[in-house]
Amino acid sequence: NNRNVVLYIKPGKVRVDSMALAFKITNGAHISPGEGEVQDFRAPVVYTVSAADGKFQKRYVVSMVESSLPSVFDFEYFQFDEDSQYVDFYETIADVRQEAWASGNSAFSFIAGEDPKAYPTQVTDEANHLVHGQHALLLETKSSGFMGGLLKMPIAAGNLFIGSFDGSNLLHPLTKFGLPYNQVPQKLTGYYNYKPGAQMTDKNGDPISGIDECDIYAVWYDRAALHIETGKNYLDDSDVFTSPYILGLAKLNKLEPSVGDAMERFEIPFSYSRNYLADEVLGFGYNLAIVMSSSKNGGTFVGAVGSRLIVDYLTVENK
Repeated sequence: NNRNVVLYIKPGKVRVDSMALAFKITNGAHISPGEGEVQDFRAPVVYTVSAADGKFQKRYVVSMVESSLPSVFDFEYFQFDEDSQYVDFYETIADVRQEAWASGNSAFSFIAGEDPKAYPTQVTDEANHLVHGQHALLLETKSSGFMGGLLKMPIAAGNLFIGSFDGSNLLHPLTKFGLPYNQVPQKLTGYYNYKPGAQMTDKNGDPISGIDECDIYAVWYDRAALHIETGKNYLDDSDVFTSPYILGLAKLNKLEPSVGDAMERFEIPFSYSRNYLADEVLGFGYNLAIVMSSSKNGGTFVGAVGSRLIVDYLTVENK
């Protein structure tokens, strides 16, 4: 993503303790450590790129891991952005931090400021919502205020997904779903509590009938073939359910609103539409995406302000 690079290494194929990388950078720019310098990637290595005039710098944290995403997510790993104080979730894989999770919080920062509870994607430590550990995920659909209304984006659904988020274009933010997963998923399980907001609205912010719904699903797809055929190595909102490279999909048609504050267990089997190859599984050829949202149609800015989805102890059961 923007500041972190993770290289997935087939186990036993590369000397991660003695590796030199090559780079392509802008003419006149400088990178340190330099190109061709041997590094020990058993721990992340920080590379700093400086502009030709020396006025600007950017740090990239480069990691090499010999295993893919974990199978259990209990939302215990997070930090708060230094400037805007929104929560960022991450995972640790083989003792290496990986920016596995993404959300739209960064795009919402121009409204929310420095109040963590003002953001659509949050963390909670309320005891009645904890299934495992000390924290759970809290997603809440928020109003985008006056500016959001002008842009026909009156709401911002709380969301969290495996992948990365590009919010450089506020009018057309890009969600990139999926990261390498070298196991064969069979079920997506977890615990949730969902309370829909009081009033549904459309993309113009006008009241409409209906009750808001949350969304939880997982997609396992052939990233290697997708990249060869299209040059793209991720799925997004436009093709996450329709891509011909999807191998398996786990999705509930509807999660009913919760009665009370207790967490309820869900179990979603993967439905397979294509065969997989064992060699491609072991070789990190396939990606897994898990997506959660407090408003099912939040991507088209339809939903109810105040809809709250809490999720904890999310687990992928593998073959």
